[in-house]
Amino acid sequence: MEKCLNCGADNPEGAQFCGRCGASLARPAPGGSPPQSVPPQGPQGAPPPPIQEYGASPPPPPPGPLPPYPAYPPVQQNSGKATASLILGIVGIFVCPLICSVLAIILGSQAKKEIEASGGMLGGMSMANAGLILGIVGLVIYLITIVIWVVVALVSVARESSLFLYLPFLAGWVF
Repeated sequence: MEKCLNCGADNPEGAQFCGRCGASLARPAPGGSPPQSVPPQGPQGAPPPPIQEYGASPPPPPPGPLPPYPAYPPVQQNSGKATASLILGIVGIFVCPLICSVLAIILGSQAKKEIEASGGMLGGMSMANAGLILGIVGLVIYLITIVIWVVVALVSVARESSLFLYLPFLAGWVF
């Protein structure tokens, strides 16, 4: 075992530098000056960190105030028009298809423009898209229902009159 002249740590035989402080373990020549303490160079010329003994506690943190907490970005708000569009789209399918579906389409398209113009400050793009789609679906269901009612009304009127005989030929149907 070789003792470090700088810090007094025990090092294995044949070691050139101290494992604790990095000082040279070469003995001075008789009558000469002691060798310079040149620590080995780590990556990019930096000295390697001192080796910590097993079971030793880590070094204490530097004195002074703690660094401040990182600033978190503000919480993104959802667009009110996007929320209203989604609600009106759902109501338009089940309750009042004509008025609510048209309003859902209008508010959904306005909300999409508003969210895109906000530069990331407003959220709710998926709600605006869903409201717009539900409004279109509700309006299509309403129009299909109206067409079915008109066809049923025409067929019932045609059965009551002599027009019923000519209706299959006019419409191309075969009864």
